[in-house]
Amino acid sequence: MTIDFSQLTGEEFEFFCRDLLESLGVQILEGPARGPDAKKDMIIQYKIKDVIGREKQIKLLVQCKNNAKSQKSVYESNLGDIRSACKNHDTEGYLLITSTIPSVSAQNILKAINKEGYYFTHYWDKYTLVKFISKSEDGLRILDRYGLIQREYKIYDFTALVPSEFELLNKINEEIGFKIEVVKDYEKQLNFPNSCYIYHGHIINLNIENLESTNLDEILEELYTFQELEYLSLIDANLKSFPKAIFKLENIYLLMVSKNHITSIPKEITNLKKLTRLDISYNPLEEFKADIVFLNQLEYFLIDKDQILILDEILTQFREKNYHIDDFGISGFSDEEHRIFFKKYGLQKGKISR
Repeated sequence: MTIDFSQLTGEEFEFFCRDLLESLGVQILEGPARGPDAKKDMIIQYKIKDVIGREKQIKLLVQCKNNAKSQKSVYESNLGDIRSACKNHDTEGYLLITSTIPSVSAQNILKAINKEGYYFTHYWDKYTLVKFISKSEDGLRILDRYGLIQREYKIYDFTALVPSEFELLNKINEEIGFKIEVVKDYEKQLNFPNSCYIYHGHIINLNIENLESTNLDEILEELYTFQELEYLSLIDANLKSFPKAIFKLENIYLLMVSKNHITSIPKEITNLKKLTRLDISYNPLEEFKADIVFLNQLEYFLIDKDQILILDEILTQFREKNYHIDDFGISGFSDEEHRIFFKKYGLQKGKISR
């Protein structure tokens, strides 16, 4: 994740750092202010625990240095007299936050003060900043607030999400490289890979497609967080198994999991009473455990010809019950294979699309 801090003025960078610290649970005792700061941009306080679990409040002096435009390091001369500054502001230590890196001399002076034992010193360079932004539940919101999200993964109305859904979407976003875009038009969203649609603070549609090496299996076990989800597309998402958390999404009506590595469709899929559109094509299926009652609720069902044998028993029962699906799609069939399939399973009442 690359962040261009050169867009921010020195003052804006200070306020950015303040918001990030607050999002991480740090108390801001004194925030950024204009005028002479006596080597102080902020004074913060946070809790630490010792080895036996006792809590202690630590108060630090914070300096923020944004050298992103010049790409210069922060030198010892830029820091001033840290010991005197800590004494004047009655703090127990000092934190430097920079959008570049401290020079060797600056790092050495911080280490020397630490070694003396009177004051604690530390620094966050640009890499540490990115790490803490990714740890913060509000990280993307803060980046968006200061205009630091690049156009290719611009997040619109991201702050509208309820906190739990924001946290999970943030996790997914981090895993796939911050590419999910919130699309404002509900219908158009269906055609946007790596996008979502938000309504009244909830994700209604989520479309994640074309992931080459990313493994989302573990993260997707938290999908139940999106309780209002209606449309879910995980096409070519490198899934190793069917995400069981989907079975808790009672509002799902359209589910697309084609072009993955799924070998089994569990019987729990019948819990999805509103599901009417299902695409499981191009998966190496070895078993399909759902019964014909579930299949009968589908209006659209897409499989591929390699899955016919796995579905033979259920399709035979389907014919015997005289059920039909309005739109039964089979990928990879020739016209003659379509005709044979129609005849074998008595699907004349439905239609087959390629």
